[in-house]
Order: sequence, then structure tokens, then C-alpha cells
Amino acid sequence: MLTRRTKKSSQYGSGTTDLIRAMARENGMMYNEYIAGIRDGIMGPPSDGRGAMVSVRMDPVLKAKAERILGEAGMTPAEAVEALYRDIVENGPLSVKR
Repeated sequence: MLTRRTKKSSQYGSGTTDLIRAMARENGMMYNEYIAGIRDGIMGPPSDGRGAMVSVRMDPVLKAKAERILGEAGMTPAEAVEALYRDIVENGPLSVKR
């Protein structure tokens, strides 16, 4: 069992990471998704603004117009991108209009 493994110095490796990777695969998840799920289950989702970054290049006029509309709606660009990603995860990429 994972919780009963003897602690070793990190340079020797206890094989814990391999076990967690296997558990993630069994659940159809990537390692980082699995770890984030464990963390969220214990502490709740992060609310301190720390998270993954998305970097894109886009038409600057389109960006300015969209950010003005978002601002008027009281939404940040980060919140809009997260909402888009949630929609893709829940409904698939075809739910997003081009």
C-alpha cells in the first residue's frame, strides 16, 4: 500500500511516483491531473490565482474588442479562457463555434 511505504531519500526513489502514475492511468488521467484532483479533494480548488498559463497570439484588435466586452460583463480574460476550456472538456471541441 502506498501509505505504508518506507521513506527513502529522494535520490534512491521509493517508486511512489511510478505507483501514482499507474493509478492515474487506471483512472484515465495524466499524472498532473491526478495529483491536482487529490489536492482539490483535500483542500478544494486553488483560489489564490496560481494555475497553469495559456499563451496565445491573436489579432490585437480582436483581443481589445473582446476584453472590452468581457470587462463590461464583469469577467476577466482568464475567467473567459477557463470557461472556454471547461466547455471543451464537458462538451468536446465541436461545441465551440468558429
